[in-house]
Amino acid sequence: MVSYNRFGLSRNVPEEVKRKVRQRCGFGCVICGNPIISYEHFDPPFRDARSHSADGITLLCGSCHQKTTMGLINKGTVAKYNADPSGLREDVSFGIDDLVGSVPPIVLMGSNRFRCTGEVIRVADRTVLGFEVEIGARPAVLINMRICDRNGRTMFEIVRNEVSISKANWDVVWRGQSLTVRRANYKILLLLKFMMPNAIKISRLDLISSGVRLRVRNNGDVVATFASGMQGQGTEGMQLIRGCCVDGVPCGLVVTENGRVALAASSWEAIER
Repeated sequence: MVSYNRFGLSRNVPEEVKRKVRQRCGFGCVICGNPIISYEHFDPPFRDARSHSADGITLLCGSCHQKTTMGLINKGTVAKYNADPSGLREDVSFGIDDLVGSVPPIVLMGSNRFRCTGEVIRVADRTVLGFEVEIGARPAVLINMRICDRNGRTMFEIVRNEVSISKANWDVVWRGQSLTVRRANYKILLLLKFMMPNAIKISRLDLISSGVRLRVRNNGDVVATFASGMQGQGTEGMQLIRGCCVDGVPCGLVVTENGRVALAASSWEAIER
């Protein structure tokens, strides 16, 4: 539900304004550099804002935003970091120029290698994981991610690095060049690392979407587990995706509504249990 301030201004920031803010702030929280962010009106605060001015909006991660709301970080501190963002000082956020030397970047998922123009994983016409390259004064790679429950309801969603839906407790940690997304029970759902000069490595993955559970095993296999009734079966089925090489396609890994795995070029093995 969209909320408004006392001047009737919606919390929905226009995309063009968001793009200007991302470019200015170095594509990450201005305080700590975490690339998974929200857009924060600080000058003036949202309650007093009459328009969405890019100069008065900054980027904060969930942790720093909570500290600001609680008064542990004051607006003066936010303004100081906005003028000298962490991502631009230390190059710790997703705005990595060298990574864009190869557009789109190579995605290494287990033992599989994808170079896709948008989506990395799509399940039943829904983007589960994807990356966008934003070209500007400072190019950057933006992440899109959707996590659903077993009934297909979206529980957690990241759109162009912004957390847009969060219906549970999640923990997003950015350390060095690695991004980790955990559930409240500390279970790792996604672990990816940006590897210079042009690769993104997904070493851990455990996501559910539209009745399909996708995992990356320690041995490098990608496992797709299908709920009862998919693939025309009455029991749960499983497919292993290993050693695939997909280049220059819109999407790397596609799982259709009937539970089939489609790849532009692959070697995969189906196992039933």
